[in-house]
Amino acid sequence: ELGFNLNFAPVADVITNELNTEIGSRSFGSDAKQVSKMVKQAVNGLQDQNISATLKHFPGHGDVSEDSHNGSVNVDNDILRLRKVEFQPFTAGIKAGVDCIMVSHISISRVTESTTPASMTELVLKDMLRVELGFEGLTITDAMDMKAITDHYSAKKAAVQAVSAGVD
Repeated sequence: ELGFNLNFAPVADVITNELNTEIGSRSFGSDAKQVSKMVKQAVNGLQDQNISATLKHFPGHGDVSEDSHNGSVNVDNDILRLRKVEFQPFTAGIKAGVDCIMVSHISISRVTESTTPASMTELVLKDMLRVELGFEGLTITDAMDMKAITDHYSAKKAAVQAVSAGVD
């Protein structure tokens, strides 16, 4: 009715933590290069049919053992690890012309020096996603009713902080 079709897929997370139950079988696998190939093909297949694809969950939700639906989650990876593993499928999807990227509520404290969720962090949204990876499309957050958000922020504060950080 609005003139567009949007699918919240594909999952671009590289599943590298065997204790990860949140992403689990939704990931294309544990090899960043293989996941990148699959992500590229999924983006092409969806968007060739006039369905906007959404890569998720930037900056990468595959190396966690907790579930952000249930509370705060921090990934202890440094920027080199993120670039080497987690960013690869997002880069492949961006090069394929993906229309949308969903940003997760995990924190990456070794990089941001904060436990603020990625979805509300300007460094993640503007510096990493927009500048470093060159993404120019639509950015959205994961569900704002997840406990990683609601345990620490009011709906108003979370929405304002996410938009201020760069979410569309």
